[in-house]
Amino acid sequence: MRVRKNDPEFPAKLKDMKGYLLAEGVASVSQEDQSVDFQSDFVPLFPLGERLKIIRTFDDREIHLFCGEVYISDKNLLRIVNVFDFLLPGSEDIYRTPTAIAAQFIDLTEPASPLVEEPRKFSLFHRKKKAAAPAPSWHSVMVSAISSTGLEFSSTHMMEQGASLRLTLELPDSEGGALTDLPVRISQVYAFGDDVAYLGEFESMDKGLKARLDELAKRLNQKENRFFPDVQVDDGAIQKHIP
Repeated sequence: MRVRKNDPEFPAKLKDMKGYLLAEGVASVSQEDQSVDFQSDFVPLFPLGERLKIIRTFDDREIHLFCGEVYISDKNLLRIVNVFDFLLPGSEDIYRTPTAIAAQFIDLTEPASPLVEEPRKFSLFHRKKKAAAPAPSWHSVMVSAISSTGLEFSSTHMMEQGASLRLTLELPDSEGGALTDLPVRISQVYAFGDDVAYLGEFESMDKGLKARLDELAKRLNQKENRFFPDVQVDDGAIQKHIP
């Protein structure tokens, strides 16, 4: 699952202000014009200036709401302008928010180094001892995107799909300090240049650790994934429009 705020088009629903579903199709956002276009095989006609909602969906989950005034209305295209937007509950599970968080991980599927026999004087009565295998290596990376369910990063360390990691996000004390021992499973691998890009999914973890991860994802989601953050929306308006 890899969903970004700036995808050129995305699945969407068109609704009236009472929440009645009018059409399903695809939508796109113009941040510069503060507008959203909605396209479908058939779009009902509406008078200019009427307020409508366009809601981004993923797997039929509603994640991002746009509300504005009709500016263009024909049978296949509707445009709303003077748009405000807000992120619906659970959108932090879906959006992979761009970020730059330093992290370290241990690859739990990395083969152990072979045991090395220590040189000893010849003896008929003692076996040669073997040196203990070194501890797994830590690999430093920069996390480029994160949600409450997964993350993305690049590394020169080679892994295969399905690899298991233990990862630490090196957060400052102002954000509660490091998030340690996050269990991650590599879900997709993309090779490019000298690095390899990895998509990982978080696996089951301690409730306290999960709560801190969720809080981080929500905070980053709200900070980065609105298109029109300067348009103030009060809590009452948000609750009114939540589907």
